[in-house]
Amino acid sequence: MKRLLLLVSLLLTVPAQAGNLGAADEVMFGVDAKAPDYSQTSFKVQVGHMSGPNMPKSVASFSNGLFTIETPPKWVKKLQRKGRIDPDAEMDESGISSSQVISFDYHVQSPNIVYSLLYRDSEGDIQLASWSFLWAEDKAKAFKKAFLDWMTTTESSVHSQLP
Repeated sequence: MKRLLLLVSLLLTVPAQAGNLGAADEVMFGVDAKAPDYSQTSFKVQVGHMSGPNMPKSVASFSNGLFTIETPPKWVKKLQRKGRIDPDAEMDESGISSSQVISFDYHVQSPNIVYSLLYRDSEGDIQLASWSFLWAEDKAKAFKKAFLDWMTTTESSVHSQLP
């Protein structure tokens, strides 16, 4: 019994390990995250590249195998009026699966951390989506982990269902 307790205590104290590229797997250039909450699956983000503390927030989340970004209709209309979104475009916020992802990246455009996602939409057209975190380095790093977990989890569940 003591051995079991020792083993359990060792497992609980083992630090998280980076992948096969070590520190390069963990570091996000330009992002100083002190205490990311890696349990998050939903994040407030900004779309439309307008920053400010009072800007409406969209919600990026991972649920039921999908990644979604939902934006308040009022904010969509404002983006349309400003010419940032085609006024005739209909918003489809149904989400994407990991199999639709082509590439994923971020860059720091102080004070924002901007993510970019190249993917194929449900019609097969290539789309480039972007959103940002304003002065939220811990959130940006937690998002990266959630995104990579989603890519791994949904891909492995798809492969396990194949004959």
